[in-house]
Amino acid sequence: MTEQAEGMHFFVADVRNIQDPNEGGKVQICVHGHHNIGDKPIPDDDLPWAHCIMNNSPSINGIGESVAYVAGSTVVGFWLDGDRKQIPYIIGSTHRGAQPK
Repeated sequence: MTEQAEGMHFFVADVRNIQDPNEGGKVQICVHGHHNIGDKPIPDDDLPWAHCIMNNSPSINGIGESVAYVAGSTVVGFWLDGDRKQIPYIIGSTHRGAQPK
């Protein structure tokens, strides 16, 4: 029997990589205040790959919608495993308007 994770923890993160080596629709993220704190932030290669919750369009066996995030996108999500903070799920992105002149 597996141990139950406690608590629901949301996060804000930056997408660092969209080239999922397993082609599973995941994106690599750097969670603000978790992966980039202290003198030695976690290197991009060691950051976690996050699942992305899709819209209501069907997506199965490579047919249907795909993840549309790009590197640099700011996303919002939660840790599926609660306090362990090892399994990130993205639920959406934040709007980033044009840069002021």
